[in-house]
Amino acid sequence: MKSKNPKLRQVADFDTGYQFRGKVEPFDETRAGRLGQPAPAEELVQVIQIKDFDDDHRLTPETVVTVQLDRWSEKHQVHQGDVLFLARGHQLFAAVVDQPVGRAIASGYFFIMRPKADTVGPEYLAWWINQPRFQAALKPLMRGTHIPLVSKSDVQSLRIPIPPLSVQRSIVELDQLRLQEQKLLAAVQKKRSQLIQAISMKAARRPS
Repeated sequence: MKSKNPKLRQVADFDTGYQFRGKVEPFDETRAGRLGQPAPAEELVQVIQIKDFDDDHRLTPETVVTVQLDRWSEKHQVHQGDVLFLARGHQLFAAVVDQPVGRAIASGYFFIMRPKADTVGPEYLAWWINQPRFQAALKPLMRGTHIPLVSKSDVQSLRIPIPPLSVQRSIVELDQLRLQEQKLLAAVQKKRSQLIQAISMKAARRPS
């Protein structure tokens, strides 16, 4: 009988992102190639970085840059349905790659998690990792002060409750509704503040 509270290594395969030696330099076709020759197509690849996620941890494809790499491994490649886990920094999070990304790799700040489809959905996996309970479990595992990080083996050893896939989908749908409600309430509050401000300014300028 499968455990209902397995370790992450039991429900997802892990790979690491590509470790750049320096700053990620976007591909510039005006300076690319060797001896004036065009860059080989197989050396061009997109790189997903921390900056490519919005405040809701959703991938923003329009910000992803293309680089030229003559050597990289398929283990660094990202596919739709993968979960990217930010393993370095003060605000760790997980995000689902919910759309086709073509030839793309993750930067070295990420672990690439490939959920086992018959056990856990990517959206549920990311949701659980982003929960306060899981985040609290990560805190004592973080090493370093300037840019703290957690090791792959430590993350793999943490546990996740696994309800049936239908329940996982329901949890994710409820969470999406919660986020939509928060955005609507924030928009209403902004409009209300603008209205009150406009009324106040009009009253202040009214002749006595």
